[in-house]
Amino acid sequence: MSQSITKRAKATVKKLKGTAGEAYENHAYNKMIKKYGADTALAILEPELKNAGETKESFKTYLRVKQKVQTGAISPNKVRKNAQEEAKEVMTGEGFEFSEAGTDSM
Repeated sequence: MSQSITKRAKATVKKLKGTAGEAYENHAYNKMIKKYGADTALAILEPELKNAGETKESFKTYLRVKQKVQTGAISPNKVRKNAQEEAKEVMTGEGFEFSEAGTDSM
C-alpha cells in the first residue's frame, strides 16, 4: 500500500515540477518581451527553438493554445466530463446502472 502511495506521490511531484518549470520559462519569455519587444524576443529565442527541433511558428502556436487552455476556451476536462455524462445517459437508457463512485473512471 505504501509503495502505491509513494509512486503516486513521486508522479505528482514530477508533474508539479514540470508545470512549475513551464511557468518559470514562460515568465522569463514574457520578461524578454517586455524588455525587447515580441519580435526581438522571438528572434533571441530562435536558436534555442532550432536546437529543440522547433520553429518560431510552432512556439507561437504553443503560446496561443496554452493561453486558450488557461482561459478555458479549450477545456479537455469539460469535454471529458460531457462525454462521461453522455455515455452514462446512453448506458442508463440501455438498462445499465452506475454508482456515483464509478463514473469518473469512464
